[in-house]
This record gives sequence, structure tokens and C-alpha cells, in this order.
Amino acid sequence: MPEIRQSAIRSQFVLAKRADTLGAAYAQLKKSAGGDLTWCLVVDWGNGEYRALQFWALARLLEKSPDKVQVALDTLDLPPTPVARKFEMNTTPARQLAEQQPHGLVIVTRDDAIIGVIDESEPPAEGDMPSPNIFESAGPTRSAPPPTPDPEMAVLPSAPELVPANGGSTGVALSASGDVTVGGDVVGRDKITNITNIYNYPTPTRTFSVLPALDAPDTVAPEGEFTVTVGFRASEAADQALTEVQPINIAATAGGMFSVTLLTDGAQVMGGVQTQSLAVDKDASVAFKCQAMPGVDLIRLTAHYVYQSQVVGMASRRVMVGLDAQLAWSRAPNPCRLGTASWDARTDVQITVTRSRARPGFLHWTIMASEPPITVGPIMSQLPDARELAGSIVQDLKAQSGHLAAHILENKAQDITDTIPVTVFDVLRQVYDAIKRPPIVLLLTDENYVPWELALVDPPLDPHRPPFLGAQAIVGRWLLNEKVTFPPPPTLAITRISTFAPSAAQPQLEPAQAEQDALEQRFNAERLRANRSDLQKLITREKQSGHLVHFAMHGLSDPRATPQALTLEDNSRLIPSALVGRYQCGEVSAFEFIFLNACQLPAGGSGLGQAAGFPNDLMRGGTMGFIAPLWEVDDAAARDLAAAFYTATLERGETVGQALYNQRGQYTHATSTTPLAYVFFGHPNLKLMWKPPVA
Repeated sequence: MPEIRQSAIRSQFVLAKRADTLGAAYAQLKKSAGGDLTWCLVVDWGNGEYRALQFWALARLLEKSPDKVQVALDTLDLPPTPVARKFEMNTTPARQLAEQQPHGLVIVTRDDAIIGVIDESEPPAEGDMPSPNIFESAGPTRSAPPPTPDPEMAVLPSAPELVPANGGSTGVALSASGDVTVGGDVVGRDKITNITNIYNYPTPTRTFSVLPALDAPDTVAPEGEFTVTVGFRASEAADQALTEVQPINIAATAGGMFSVTLLTDGAQVMGGVQTQSLAVDKDASVAFKCQAMPGVDLIRLTAHYVYQSQVVGMASRRVMVGLDAQLAWSRAPNPCRLGTASWDARTDVQITVTRSRARPGFLHWTIMASEPPITVGPIMSQLPDARELAGSIVQDLKAQSGHLAAHILENKAQDITDTIPVTVFDVLRQVYDAIKRPPIVLLLTDENYVPWELALVDPPLDPHRPPFLGAQAIVGRWLLNEKVTFPPPPTLAITRISTFAPSAAQPQLEPAQAEQDALEQRFNAERLRANRSDLQKLITREKQSGHLVHFAMHGLSDPRATPQALTLEDNSRLIPSALVGRYQCGEVSAFEFIFLNACQLPAGGSGLGQAAGFPNDLMRGGTMGFIAPLWEVDDAAARDLAAAFYTATLERGETVGQALYNQRGQYTHATSTTPLAYVFFGHPNLKLMWKPPVA
């Protein structure tokens, strides 16, 4: 099979659009590459064409002609740069192709995403190399300093249209001893705690509060072309045709820009460009030319508004195909959409995974990173039978331990990895290389069968830890559903703790009773038995904000059939919908955080076309954090993990994501797979603030 060797590919590049100015491109290269002039600029020319040149070539041009700083890139006489697919050409012919180009460059792609360039050019001799700091000093040979670039063009805090592939700075450094330094404070690399507010964004200058606008025709002809316009509308003028609306409320900075990504399920964006820049202006808008795909009768459109590499707004609507009648999708404003998350809710990486309704068995992926600022997608991948994959993990790991379980786990993890676009792992590596610590990852998805946290990161970001995604990064996942609050909260004030466990008459569950004892002694937790009488007491009392419930009992789940339940003392079953009942966003939920230390519960189900099962029913019922294991776990190991979790979160102040990251790091081939079994639904930065009631 042909392949361009990775060693021949230079991965340090910045992606720009042809309308960007030379000053903006230079500023982003300088920010990402520092003084490394071997980086490259790749310019998206549209219609699948690209132009490229080296950082040193751009610096030389601006050094000689500083007046071009505000000139658009498409005014340059840049020849087209050929594109080579990584697995469709060998290294030698790819390098020969680069040698034949005027700038000595060939762009390399994988899964239709740019992963780097091959550079066969001859750089200037050391003495002739231009300065990478041409706007910071006039230089000894200049008769006069160049004009200062327009700040809105030269200072790009997020610059979503310029996507660096590496570099940047967050105020985070790696010491010689291997410790991570954040703002001058040393933090152990194996136990990262309380990493927030480390992103170097400029000081906000104004508040920008609007609603998203997503305009498209109600109906289109089969395979017909149509235009989608994305912009803003005043908050008092909500569009009743939208099926999803997340308000936008940001603290805007000078020169900041939105990046808008249009997801099209059942249609294609003509020209292939699904992400555009959008000014922070209520009158601004961008247009996407689309075409209905053959054989579809419904198109689902979703626009993601990204600011400083975080999703801050969202809008969705439907377009009927082949119908003459005007259809109204009128909805009242969705109280589950809360607007922009707070500062401590920022993450290093946001990954969105959504199922395609037009093409069953396929997933749409988008990936956004804060440092370096990266936006990739949408990318499609195939997932033929998610339910079967999840079910096989549960069954095959049942009652296995030690090396046998380790081999099964790695085999299933490879199956999961094969369904994920390689670009996801490329972005994670670029972020890790830039920030020198475990990335904080928020996974937004409506596909809850697959335990993405078990994907193999090969080679691992940190070779001293287990190679699974959940042990290489601080991960939280959240359900994308119109009945689930979004964005997920980064803090919960815990005011009451209740525990459920079988009675002491069931000695086989002694570790469960030990969990209950520990929570009662340390946090004055309410002690309840796993029977219907105590359950009735729990669900019929007045709801109290900040209620955490810990279940230490057995559970039943088969993701292939979706019967999920907790087993009570009399062997009767408790299904998830019985716990939460009716709930609407904005109300006080029955339980804000639930730890189900019962095996085989977090795999999501799908009933009547809507999310079902414990994680999905609980989040639709207002639960803001949920933890449970995927497969049968060792009772003693589960008890110890729960004790360590509550010590870390309620006593030491670690985030839920950090606490689980530390527990997963303790897994070895010779030990139980229990540390890797737990899946967390919630924000990876979620803090549980223990605030016991005053006596």
C-alpha cells in the first residue's frame, strides 16, 4: 500500500483564507511559530485549490514591502500548490513533485484534512534569513521603521480563520524535573489539579448579546440547490422556525471574530467549505450554497457559533425535500439552552459527534481547540452497528481479569479507534505538544452507545500512562439533546448526600455497605436501603437543589436490547424513568449528581427514536453529572475508587474530570480493569462544592 512517510511531512503550518491580509497571516505565524521561520502558510483558495509559501518567504516579502501588511493574500501571485493524499502516493514521488514546484511545496492530506506539507525548497543562508520580528524593531539596515499594522489585523486572539497546526503559549511550562508550571505554580504532571484561566485571550471590551439566525427555505426540490444564511437577530425577535436555539452572550475583544460551522445532514455544501468567519456585528452574516443529496426527504441544518475556540451559540432547522406545502416547525424558545458558558467552563478541546439521519451508520465530527486555535470538520466516519459494539464490550469483559481482560480491552479499544477520524488524534497531539499537560476534552454527542474514552491513543501522549483516551486526557461527555441543558455547568453546590445500598443481610455486597458507611461518617450522608419503601421516600419528598445520590448495588444492562435497571433487595428492578419523572429545564431537578456504582449502566439506549437508558433519562431529568461503570467491576476496587473520588472532589477540590483521570492512570495489565470502566457524563471541569446545611 502506498504511503508518504510521516518523517517526510512537515506538520508545522498555519491555514488561512485568501481574503486574509498579509499582516494577519504574519501575526498568526509569529504567534504560533515564534522565531521558527521553517513553518509554512497554507492558503485555502476555494474550490479545492490551495496556495502555500514558507514563513521566511512571507517575512522577506513584508520586510521589503511593509506597506503590503493590509493587502489580501489573494493579491499575491502565488501558483497553485499540488495536494498529495498520504495513502495514495509514496514518499519519493511526493518529494519529486515538491521539487518541481516554484516554492518547493506539496500539501499532504489524510481523510481530506491537511496534515502538513512536504518542503523541498532551499531556504536562504543563515546570514540572508529575514528577521521573524520585522514589526517589533526597525532593524539596523532600515532607513525607517515600517508602519504599525492595524491592531485588528495583526493581533488575532482566536483568529478562527487562521488555523495553526502547532505552537502557541498558555503560560504553561514544563520544568526540567518534569513538573508542569502554571502561572509560576508547580503542578505534578501525574496529578493535574485546578487548571483554569490559563488561556491568553485579550481583555474584553464590550458585551455582545444576540440570538443566532439560520435562514433557509422551508422546502427544496429533490437534489435542488439552495442558500443558507447564518448571522444574528435581536433577542426579542426569536425565529419560530428554528428547532434549536442557543443564545449568544459573549465578552467580545477588539479584532475578535466568530467562526461559524454549518453541519448539513442530508445536503452538501457546494465547494466543500463548511466553516466561515463572521464579524462580531449584529448585521453581519455569511452565506453557504448547498444542494440536497439524492434520495433524502428531510435536511437537518445546524450552525455552531465558535468564539475563542469554544462553542458559544447554536441554531438548527429543518428543510423538507420534494414537498410543495410550506411547513412550519414552530417552537417556543427552548429553556434548556442557557447561552454562553462561564470562563471556568472553557476546555482545551471540544469534539462534537452526531449521527447522520440521512446516512444511517455514519457520524459527523467537528474538532475545536483553544491552544493552538484549531477548527476542523465536519468530517464523516462510518459506524455500522454502535449497539453491537457496546454490547460486545460488556459481554466479553464479563468476569475477566488480569492479562486476559487487558487483551480483550485493547482489542475492543482498537475497534473504537478505527471508527474515529485520525484528525481527532492529530489535534489532540498538537494541543498536548503546545500546552505540555493533559488536554481537557469536552465530548458533545448524541451517540452514547460507544465508549469513546476507551479509544487507543497510539502513540500515547504520555507514554507513562495507559494508552486509552480517558487516561491520556481529562474527558467529560455531554448529551446533545433538545431536552438536555446546554452548556453543561462547571460547578455544582452539593447540599445533601443520600446513599443507597442493600442491607447487611446480603453479605455478598459488603463492599457496597462499606461505601455507605464511609459517606455517612465523612459527609453525614443520609442512609437508605435499596428497597421500594426507602426509594418512595427519596422520590416523593420536596426537591432540593444540590442533591447528590450514591447507589452501591447491582445493575443490569444489555446495550443491544436496552433493558437498563438497578436490582433492589427483593430482586425487583428499578428503571431510570422511575427515578426522575417529569422535568423541564429551569426547574429544580430531583438529583443534580448521581454516582451509580453498579455495573453495566452507562451505555446509552435508543427507545422510540429518543435517548433512553440511565445516562440519557437522568440528564433529560435534570441531572448535571453522572458516573457509572460500563462492565462488571471488582467490588473491592469499586469501593476504593468511590472513596478516592469523594476525597478528591469534595475534600481536595479537584474537578470530576481530574479525579477520574487520576484513577484511570492507576490501571496496569496485571490489575483489575475497574479504573477504566467508569464513564462520566458532565463537564470535564465540573467542581462539586460541598456545602453542608447549617445545623
